[in-house]
Amino acid sequence: SARSGAAATAIGGGLFLAGGSSSTSSSLSYFDDVQYARIGSDGRLSPWIVSPNHLKTPRSNLSLVAVTTDQGTFLNAVAGVTQVGADTIHLDTIEVAKVEVDCTVGEWKLASYHLKGGRSTPQALAVRNIVVVIGGWGDLDLIDVYDDLQTAVVRSDGSPSPWRTSPGRLTTGIYGHATVFAEAEQQPGPSLLLSIGGQPGTGAYANWISYAYVLPSAPVPDAIGIWRIAATGRLPTGRAGLGAARSGVHLYVIGGNDANGRYYPDVLSARFDFGTP
Repeated sequence: SARSGAAATAIGGGLFLAGGSSSTSSSLSYFDDVQYARIGSDGRLSPWIVSPNHLKTPRSNLSLVAVTTDQGTFLNAVAGVTQVGADTIHLDTIEVAKVEVDCTVGEWKLASYHLKGGRSTPQALAVRNIVVVIGGWGDLDLIDVYDDLQTAVVRSDGSPSPWRTSPGRLTTGIYGHATVFAEAEQQPGPSLLLSIGGQPGTGAYANWISYAYVLPSAPVPDAIGIWRIAATGRLPTGRAGLGAARSGVHLYVIGGNDANGRYYPDVLSARFDFGTP
């Protein structure tokens, strides 16, 4: 069914989609279904298959993260928003399910440890064996715009360990942004987190790109450095709800919408330099 706010990720030979929402003039629906399609050698997708195993909580504006441990490959459905009676609730929960080689998805289980603050439209991604949750929008519209980074080491069962708040915060609270992890091909080498666009507040849209280095550190397996705004490479317009991906040293920004209600069909690209931490 048609929807917005769904989350997607690719694992090996499969593409996975979870949750989302749709609305009409009289109703709002949140989805708990999980779908997958197999990716052919030519890049084409098989017909979508709906997994019999649904999320425990219907949710939209979530992130879907793939992680691998010694027990296999897992999906983490992170945060998002749902409806409870008349209340719109921003979630701090994470659900975990195992993915088999044939792309089938197992039963979803609620992770023991919750985020510090429920949020929708955060950016969550895997950085080596750590799940990183960046920013997001909470229950109080003008107050709960998060500038934090929360990190959790992935346990063998695919679930996050207790969440830590990174001392390195974003340059501002942000939601509706896009984030990518970029790691130099030759290791050891610099690794970057890039945060693109988003909304620092209601009615405000960012056109800047922020970055932070990911550094090896003990006792924490990975430490995230200070966030800075890149001096060059700003988007031509501020936008949120955009997508982003990288290949090598090229960053791609896809679509989004701006303060004037315009929705963009464009794809932007730019080279970036890893620099030196």
